[in-house]
Amino acid sequence: MKNEFAAVAIQQKLYALEAAITAAKLAVNEIEADLVRYADDHEIAATVAIHPLRSVHELQATMSQAQAGVVGLHRVLELTASKIGARTKASGAWKEDTIPATGAATAESLRA
Repeated sequence: MKNEFAAVAIQQKLYALEAAITAAKLAVNEIEADLVRYADDHEIAATVAIHPLRSVHELQATMSQAQAGVVGLHRVLELTASKIGARTKASGAWKEDTIPATGAATAESLRA
């Protein structure tokens, strides 16, 4: 039971982190649009405007790597949970609606 609570808490924190990264990526996209609009409105040459945009693109790439890292950590934790037998509803490892009427869960139904 203690393992299940730890697994749920970790998964919830990862989901919150993933949501925060997604929100930050959206904010950076808005900043990029504002930079493009500002450069266009003030007739700033593209060779000048490219410098801040290049930094924004680097930031977007870094945030995408961070999001991929969180997704990878989800996979590692799910694998670890299955090895130690911590089945939790929050991680999706145990789904009551996939249990056959006999009550026996098969490996295939758990993967669904």
